[in-house]
Amino acid sequence: MFTKEFKDFFKNNKEQVKKKKYWGRYLYTVNFKMIASQVQSGAKVLAIGPWVSDLFDLINSPKGIGIDPCSYSQESLTKPGINIFSDSKQLNEINEKFDYIILSSSIGMMEDILDSFVKLRKFCTPQTRIIATYYNRTWQPFIRFSELLGLRLKTPEMNWVPAQEIENLLYLADFQTIKRSIFCLIPIYIPFFSNFINRFISILPFINLASILTLEISRPLNLSKEKNITPKVSIVVPARNEAGNIKEIVRRLPNFPGGQEIIFVEGGSVDNTKEAIEKVIQDNPNLEIKFLTQKGKGKKDAVETGFGIAQGDIFIILDADLSVPPEALPKFYKALMEDKGEFINGSRMVYPMKGKAMRFLNMLANVFFSKNFSYLLDQRVRDTLCGTKVLRKNDYFSILKNKSYFGNFDYFGDFDLLFGAAHLNLKIIDMPVRYNERIYGQTNIKRWKDGFFLMKMMLVGAFKLKFSWLIPGKYANK
Repeated sequence: MFTKEFKDFFKNNKEQVKKKKYWGRYLYTVNFKMIASQVQSGAKVLAIGPWVSDLFDLINSPKGIGIDPCSYSQESLTKPGINIFSDSKQLNEINEKFDYIILSSSIGMMEDILDSFVKLRKFCTPQTRIIATYYNRTWQPFIRFSELLGLRLKTPEMNWVPAQEIENLLYLADFQTIKRSIFCLIPIYIPFFSNFINRFISILPFINLASILTLEISRPLNLSKEKNITPKVSIVVPARNEAGNIKEIVRRLPNFPGGQEIIFVEGGSVDNTKEAIEKVIQDNPNLEIKFLTQKGKGKKDAVETGFGIAQGDIFIILDADLSVPPEALPKFYKALMEDKGEFINGSRMVYPMKGKAMRFLNMLANVFFSKNFSYLLDQRVRDTLCGTKVLRKNDYFSILKNKSYFGNFDYFGDFDLLFGAAHLNLKIIDMPVRYNERIYGQTNIKRWKDGFFLMKMMLVGAFKLKFSWLIPGKYANK
């Protein structure tokens, strides 16, 4: 995996490397902090790169393997269940699958990057995430200059590969890039100053172009076994004051290959929505239709109530106002089944909108928030509040298990799902839909109140997703 020049370098400079005079202790601390922020507790990890034995002190991994060319004995072993090897040839003897494969500053040292990526697939399941960090090539002259000044141990020539080329190499090896983030503007430790700049300033748009490190997260493609099966679909329809739409929803819903169940969740209606649902169940005995009355309030509670009893393998949310046509759902299903993404999010911002489907100010707000949330999620999301979303059952419950991380004040439920998907590094894909004017009832959206709520969610996303990685601790000042 590593070039002969780098193998010889680590072998011939043991003492200097051991003292971390090679790159600098603080820079690697920042690097490891960012990586650790992306790894879920209890995950099984394969980590490859200099000093990754130290990385296991930051992540809560009960079992893992490290390929660390800076490790020359078991003295770097800090946890039971963690095996550290100094030679990348040990990879040939490993026959295990991992939740995360970490390439920490190792791409620049690889003999053949594409070949190395291909070999990593044997350690992957469809849920495995590849986390790679590498140097921003704009720093190449500064690093070489620091070597000339003796501030840094001179190293062999690295692969200075631009981010777009790494994404292409990942794609050629059958990996799909999920997100990319550039970070760390100050590579040396200056008390208080370095941590503040790196945590809050170095990742800001445009400023981040000058940062030294890039984080790339990807997932393996074409490993899923679902292509030969037809999973059942659960469609949850939150319905409050939607009596006039219930019959049409059932009539217009398409049939899915593996069968489906329709789960209506009603709560607090002042019209006869409940009676309309009961009638449609009575009129369609051949369909699997369920009816629940939510105990709490809001769409979020309705969705969680519906999914709590769902029996399908794929979960779909469909708003009862018919503004998104039920006929569009097979496109979401197909995108998920063909592994285009893992969280298929409806987007109303592509096609022209009919009538008064969305007011002008609402549209402007949607554009503003979509750009900001895309930055916070590190994934392109054009429409955060489209009610139609599709994901797998297992992914939904993984998000639900981790939702306490963001707090419990999202009454829409859309951000619980979007933030949760981004936190788990699920691939989010926008699915364009036609957005129609509602033909019955009135919208439940309150523009100004909900606008302030969205601003609040932006702050939550900023501190939980974007600014939380470099938390001061025992490693931050070393």
